[in-house]
Amino acid sequence: MSDATTTGMTPAIADYTIRRELGPGGVGVSFLAAAPARLGGAGDPVVVRLVRAPRDDLRTVRRVLEHIAAAAAAHSDRLAPILDAGHDGPLVWVARPWFAAGTLAQHEGTLNRAERLRAVIDAARAAHALHEVGVAHRRITPRNVALAGDGSARLCDPGIGHVLVPGRTLTAAEAKTSLPWVDPAVLRGEAPSRSTDIWSLGVLLLHALGARPAGPAAPQVQVVAALRNPPPLPVELASQEARLVRSLTDPDPGRRPRTAAEVAELVQELLSAGRDAPAPGPPAPGPPGRDAPEGSEGPTGAALGPPPLPTTSFEPLPGELPEER
Repeated sequence: MSDATTTGMTPAIADYTIRRELGPGGVGVSFLAAAPARLGGAGDPVVVRLVRAPRDDLRTVRRVLEHIAAAAAAHSDRLAPILDAGHDGPLVWVARPWFAAGTLAQHEGTLNRAERLRAVIDAARAAHALHEVGVAHRRITPRNVALAGDGSARLCDPGIGHVLVPGRTLTAAEAKTSLPWVDPAVLRGEAPSRSTDIWSLGVLLLHALGARPAGPAAPQVQVVAALRNPPPLPVELASQEARLVRSLTDPDPGRRPRTAAEVAELVQELLSAGRDAPAPGPPAPGPPGRDAPEGSEGPTGAALGPPPLPTTSFEPLPGELPEER
């Protein structure tokens, strides 16, 4: 298997037929490919992610494959399935279905409120399935929520960058797109958990309710804002919407919903209720959704609620999410 993780060349990955590159990243590249016959759908479009273990460390390769296997053990029809994984020396690949309808990030202006909320519900159900097998997704963002084309959504790509570089929180490349969705507790070095994924679901809900990131800011500025500012809630949010977002992004994890399955139920109630009156009071200072992402300093209470998941849970690779079309 040829290595395109740094050269930019189109690789040969096992028995996949590579169609085109979708997105390079700091430690990996994603490709659109045709599935081999052994997967039962010869020629079906799939996304294949290719990464290289640092220093060609085969022990890291084994850890990566073990984590891929752990995520593959999760069962949910709202989780993009892991179809295949393997390695050739230090190069590891993992394949999942291609979603031609695109992602939630690509359809901000075309989906109505109900459709966006249903996508959040599906993402929460998928996250719960991962949590039940001991895996935190770590990067629940609109780019990781693919639209299946039948009105449902799929949570994609629990990552492996954390396994490749133990102890890493974010790379500079990830900070450009992922930082607003990361629980400040993780930025302070705490282990990813159910609770930190629930925080990310809160930001995803805020996004689905119409909050949009402000203009770009340096990652260092975003980090400071993430650690200091409370969730910036737009004034036009209905009171029930605002209460739920505040609950999911509460600085104290003990006051958040206990599971992502509960989050799905709460968002379903929000969807069924429709909109009520706007929340009273002015919005929190700062632009919504980017320079001041949800969360603030305060007790993180890792011992409250469900126990944290292992620190070796998944982290997506910078640039790994292709713009699916």
